[in-house]
Amino acid sequence: MRIQGIIVSDLQGRIHWPAVATAGIRYAVTHATEGVDRVADTFSLNWVAIPQVGLTRGAYHQFRPQSDPRQQADRFLSVVRLEAADFPPVLEVSSTDGVSVDRLTSALSAWLGRVEAATQRLPILRVSGNLWRSLGNPRAFSRYPVWIVHHSSALEPAVPAPWDTWTLWEYSDRANVAGIVGWTKASWFNCTQKGTSNPDILELQKRLQATGFYIGKMDGVFGDRTEEAVIEFQTAAGERVDGIVGPKTWSKLAGGAASFFKTVTQESTTSPEIAPGTRLSELFTNYQSSPQREQLLEELQQKIPQPTLKEFARQWREQVKATNVPIYLVDVAKYYRGLPHHVRALDWLQKQLPAADIEAFAAGWHEAATLPETPLLIVDAVESYRALPYQNQALEWLHEQMSPEMLREFASRWRR
Repeated sequence: MRIQGIIVSDLQGRIHWPAVATAGIRYAVTHATEGVDRVADTFSLNWVAIPQVGLTRGAYHQFRPQSDPRQQADRFLSVVRLEAADFPPVLEVSSTDGVSVDRLTSALSAWLGRVEAATQRLPILRVSGNLWRSLGNPRAFSRYPVWIVHHSSALEPAVPAPWDTWTLWEYSDRANVAGIVGWTKASWFNCTQKGTSNPDILELQKRLQATGFYIGKMDGVFGDRTEEAVIEFQTAAGERVDGIVGPKTWSKLAGGAASFFKTVTQESTTSPEIAPGTRLSELFTNYQSSPQREQLLEELQQKIPQPTLKEFARQWREQVKATNVPIYLVDVAKYYRGLPHHVRALDWLQKQLPAADIEAFAAGWHEAATLPETPLLIVDAVESYRALPYQNQALEWLHEQMSPEMLREFASRWRR
């Protein structure tokens, strides 16, 4: 499923946005800045008008390789004030301007890193396949969503390495859209829904997990549990509920829990009613999986009445109304990230249980930490991956130990 949008700049002049909205367009990305000093003349007007007609909006920066990337990033950040429902920042790279590959890729990394740190969102990289291949398909940018510029009537764009799929596709620069005099650039957004399986789904699951809606395997497969999490997120966000991740849902997820949900306030980490060393939220911090601990979690769950579990799930997911979607303490421990509403939910759950049961659980939990470590299976590492710094360092170390032949064989088997 694809959803149509447009890319506009000063070339389109004054746009009649109500007419655009009735022409089947669902999102619009407007030129904001270029180089270290230029601001598009039409940016301010478009930026205000786009959401007023119900479209998801975004802003892009036209990169100039000869100019300082940090100054370019600062210029974009000083002009564009993103809100929770907006697209992440977009960086357009259309030319090398004659600079070397190393210099250009280093400059791109500097811009992307600076903007990501400032906005807490993963920027979108807008680039043509031909240009990207001329840079040698650098793998360092694979984590960024790609907006492919490929003007074609083909069913799919040519996606360059290192990406396996596309997030957006600019398929034409000569689209005729109501409300715009002359031509404009047109684009597809690649919706994700049940049955999809690609690396973008893994990123979706991470975002849903960060907002407290997804507790399950980080497997890159859009299955029943991922669909349920998307539906719950859409309900909480006040969006159309269909279980499909289109531009609006994707943009709000890209905004993250800190910008959209009420999880940003600093809260106390003390609870006088809970005995020291037995607090579940503290026990689950930096969770290390082991058979002993999983058994303890399963035994504790069996002691919890279903109505209590249901209310705990509601609080954990920040739902207005409880649903029948099950929750498992093993998953809660694996994917716990210390979000304030998760801490509150665990504290509430703990207070519903007999103190003796919690003390016995905590004693067994601490005892499991003293047992000899069992070998870590790769599949367990993948399931508990949360993009924590020490986990990334461990994966990078493992990658360095593998020969190119092993990496190619692993990639071949993984992508079957």
